Amino acid sequence: MSLVKPDRVALVTGGTRGIGTEIARGLARQGFAVHLTGRDGEKAAAVAAALADDGAGAVTGHALEVTDGVAAERLVQHIRACYGRIDVLINNAAVELDLQHGALDADLDDVRAMLETNLIAPWRLIKLVVPAMLKNGYGRTVNVTTGLSQFERMADRSRDDHYPGHGGYRISKAALNALSALVAGELRDSPVLVNAADPGYCRTDMGSPFASFSAVDGADVTIYLATLDDDGPGAGWFFERLPKTW
Repeated sequence: MSLVKPDRVALVTGGTRGIGTEIARGLARQGFAVHLTGRDGEKAAAVAAALADDGAGAVTGHALEVTDGVAAERLVQHIRACYGRIDVLINNAAVELDLQHGALDADLDDVRAMLETNLIAPWRLIKLVVPAMLKNGYGRTVNVTTGLSQFERMADRSRDDHYPGHGGYRISKAALNALSALVAGELRDSPVLVNAADPGYCRTDMGSPFASFSAVDGADVTIYLATLDDDGPGAGWFFERLPKTW
């Protein structure tokens, strides 16, 4: 791949389906050179080609198991070698392995796997890309979370939106929320903005065919946070472009 100078360069994990694909599409249509990842490299390449053919713009697919630290570092280095920078990081890749289990009956092996994918992998990528963002004087990081991880929603069983199950998944995403807040705080007064995005309950493989929002709807808040102006908000959790309490 030759060195080019697009307006911005974005890395989107978990980009081969649902919300991730729509995030990649939306950013590409705004002039980003988008690099989307998936476990299956052939599928990632096919999705990227389909987006490009559909007029989305410059999209490239990569094979990446996000829990593989060596592979993650190699991909980041490759993108930097091509463009000289990564301007936007979207941590969208996630796994949900405990639909029916709460915290007390969780399978801890499943919990460990979710923490590796939903927390450690995004943390690693943040550590890989933020130093160069600071050096280049620009950066946006968006961690895709879930409303199920909101503390008051987990604790208050009387709420209309209280929902049982998903114990380990919710804990992994609550930890991702904490990471978002901590990193944003450490980057306070810098040109790098870090936020968490809640796409809502969407009609995706991880959601339900009966959910309220489409994948396009769910992607909107992440695209909004990825394209914030320099005076935009940081250290926030957003749903439908509006801030919400942790």
